[in-house]
Amino acid sequence: MAQIAVADGAFHLAVVQAGGNELLAEVYEHLGGALSAVLTGLPWDGDVAAEHDHWHGAVVDAIGAGDAVAARYAASMLVRVTARLSADAAADKGGAVGAAVVAGWSRPPPPGVPSGYRTVR
Repeated sequence: MAQIAVADGAFHLAVVQAGGNELLAEVYEHLGGALSAVLTGLPWDGDVAAEHDHWHGAVVDAIGAGDAVAARYAASMLVRVTARLSADAAADKGGAVGAAVVAGWSRPPPPGVPSGYRTVR
């Protein structure tokens, strides 16, 4: 699973860097290690890995097509897969607080945040 986490981190860093926002890329460089560590500890199986791969492919396809809406949706689905895995892991360990925090990711954004960011549910 460490290989998945390393590849995932490299993929997302490349996407962020390609976006041209230097500040966001710098922030992601610092957070990427923490995110990879979280992914390494999650209970991956073949079905989850396939779903994860599918949404990464969808991000690449959407970026290639210049479709920001589809890219945002695919990225939100990646977050959803990871959130589901995290919630399952927390529940398996009796971590109701961890599951509740992860569940909080799926709430609609606060007022003023564009509605396109509500795709994570």
